[in-house]
Amino acid sequence: MFGFIVGLAMSLTYGWILDPRPLPVTPAELKPAHKAFYVRLIALAYGYDHDLAQAQARLATLREPDITATIMRVTETFINQGGDVRDIIPLVELAEAVGELSPSMVVFLSTPTQTPTVTSTPTETSTATPAPTLTSTPTFTPLPTPTEITPTSTLTGESTIIIIGTIQPTRTTRPTRTPTPSRTPTTTPTATDDPNMPFKIRQSRQLCELKNQGSLKIFVRDQHGKGIPGVEIIIRWSNGEDRLFTGFKSPIDPGYADFQLEIERDYTIELVAIETTEAIPEIRIENETFCRDVTPSWQIVFQQGTQGTQ
Repeated sequence: MFGFIVGLAMSLTYGWILDPRPLPVTPAELKPAHKAFYVRLIALAYGYDHDLAQAQARLATLREPDITATIMRVTETFINQGGDVRDIIPLVELAEAVGELSPSMVVFLSTPTQTPTVTSTPTETSTATPAPTLTSTPTFTPLPTPTEITPTSTLTGESTIIIIGTIQPTRTTRPTRTPTPSRTPTTTPTATDDPNMPFKIRQSRQLCELKNQGSLKIFVRDQHGKGIPGVEIIIRWSNGEDRLFTGFKSPIDPGYADFQLEIERDYTIELVAIETTEAIPEIRIENETFCRDVTPSWQIVFQQGTQGTQ
């Protein structure tokens, strides 16, 4: 009995005080780091079934006052930390579904939102013609024998005729109208896409990523933002060059290609058989950068017909 009592006391002390079992908690009671991981799990589930209603129901269990801002924060933090692209893409898709995207997220969309094609509506134009002309045809009444008549007034239509002394002839008018001209519609030509539109630099900036440090990431997109596979790219430096093609890493983006850079070396990029309307800047990674303990990567996006550089 003494051994049983001592064992029971030790068991209760260990189970209740030294190593108690955690109580069940809700997602709203998780720590911030665990909430971020929970958002990633919801994004992965959404990337698999694309059930937005189910994803929103799961996000509601976090009881965040602004769940959209939470998704944006988690996604951008994961991108800046160099997270796995297979986890980043579902996060970006979830952010797009709730209606918020940042410039750093756009490049991870496999099928960006297309720009609508502008189609003009036919407009009608009419040829100006003079207003209808009224032509008067006078009709005279024979004069009667002059007699003295007391002045009176006679109301005809909207005008008053004053008769003094003798009866004056009455003039009537008969309007003649010119036919109204018919309108001939003219149609403005419909705007169409130009496949030969030149390319511009949509984005060129450094990235601080834990994975794939020191890499050059190149995206080539058409005027609707879709990746273009099979584009030949030449990377040149002082004593050599290398050739690569987009499309070999289609899970990331059909228009994606990458290259490993060396520190303190100048690189130039050339898109073969593709016209660009502006000079492509040299790419160079310095020893001292704004990235702490991380060799920065460089990301450059070429897009057809785009305006401006980010």
